Amino acid sequence: MYHSLTQLRLQTYDTGRSFLIFWSILFGFIVLSFALSLFLTETNIIFYVSFPSYIFVTITGFLMVKQDFAFLVHMGKSRTHFTYVAFAFFVILAIVMSFINAMVHVITHFIINQFALTITIDTFAILLLSQSNFLTSIWVDARIMLTLLTVSFFVASISYRFGRVGTYLFCALVLLLLIFPPVRDVLHPFFLGFSEKGASHFSWLLLLSVFFTSLSVVTLRKSSLS
Repeated sequence: MYHSLTQLRLQTYDTGRSFLIFWSILFGFIVLSFALSLFLTETNIIFYVSFPSYIFVTITGFLMVKQDFAFLVHMGKSRTHFTYVAFAFFVILAIVMSFINAMVHVITHFIINQFALTITIDTFAILLLSQSNFLTSIWVDARIMLTLLTVSFFVASISYRFGRVGTYLFCALVLLLLIFPPVRDVLHPFFLGFSEKGASHFSWLLLLSVFFTSLSVVTLRKSSLS
């Protein structure tokens, strides 16, 4: 338990500064959008707060291996334990980020209605689903961000063990699979289900996150330390 908390504190510290910078920039952009909407009354500004968050967590998941793996293993932590604790950190980060996204939507929506501003600030759940509320926004964003974190973490583990060549080969393989007709025929109804079946369909992303975390365990288990 002590080693797990140590890793969580380290990863929180490493991510904390970029986390604050990210939200400072995003909040500044939102304030600027409000100011512009006051002067440009005939222009409707549309902004989805979820998408910048998706980019942030993708980068965070990738950097986790690059920044912390070798150091923590040198400190005596096993490779498998490092991956499991990283997954726990990803769950916490995804929930926190999705909660902030939902709060931003609620607060900005209130301000927009009060001042009749020509601006729309929504989450991805509102764009994708016909019916969405505060908890639905958190659920959808958290599932998507956790998936992006684990996928980018897995790609980083491939890069760490096999170098750039391994990463390029993996990306090429994924692209080939996506254009392969039998695979495409399976994936198409699956992705279509996100908009047709509602928030419950996003539960599948949790299984996908566990799957990629398991792949990361296998990839990092025999990785040499740089």
